[in-house]
Amino acid sequence: MPISDVRFRAIADIRRDGHSASMPQNMPPYTDADYYGFFMTGLLGLVDDAELFGYSPEGTALLRQAQELFCQEFRTRHPDAWTDKSPPPEKG
Repeated sequence: MPISDVRFRAIADIRRDGHSASMPQNMPPYTDADYYGFFMTGLLGLVDDAELFGYSPEGTALLRQAQELFCQEFRTRHPDAWTDKSPPPEKG
């Protein structure tokens, strides 16, 4: 089976509520912002690895450009996703 078939099957297995057919039902559902965050974490890892191991400066620059584009899109799609929702500290 070609790898593309495996990848598309895995993506198709994730339901819109954030669970796959094989995930335990007690797992919390993930939001679109969560999935975008997972993607961004992977991209940041690629940039970090490229810099850490001294890979192509041109390629690393392209990854940084992609990172900025996706960061802008994330902020547009999910403006409140990374907003701290914890209550302010009590004054004592």
